Amino acid sequence: ADVNSIKPSFSLANRIKNWFNNDNYISLDNDNILKNLVISNEQVYIWGIGIHIQMMLGMSHLKDCNVKYLIDNDIINQEKMMTIKNINYKIERLDVLKEITKEDVVVIGAPTHSKEIHQKLVHQIGFKGKVIIIDNNRIYQL
Repeated sequence: ADVNSIKPSFSLANRIKNWFNNDNYISLDNDNILKNLVISNEQVYIWGIGIHIQMMLGMSHLKDCNVKYLIDNDIINQEKMMTIKNINYKIERLDVLKEITKEDVVVIGAPTHSKEIHQKLVHQIGFKGKVIIIDNNRIYQL
């Protein structure tokens, strides 16, 4: 065989494909927090629109939730559009949180900033409703 030739291997791609096909990605949601959010149909504000939350929107029950707003602190993300299940959402500034009620749910999807976002939400905005954190390796409710 020619030592300069490259023989492609798709084993990693196949492993990833099998992982997704077997619904292992939902294992983050062991307590069915997102699934229950879909069933309850509560209005959801998703705060922190980075790659992590985009992956969760593509691969978990989060995409089936009753999303009211996508929110991000980063001015670069604000005003951009994101499509979830054929619905276009503009990524909003924090101003939209003025309308939030204790019946609404905030999903924090920025693992590196979740504590800071939660502090702001509770102490500065005074939110008294349900907060769900989507961390790197688990989903939990505060």
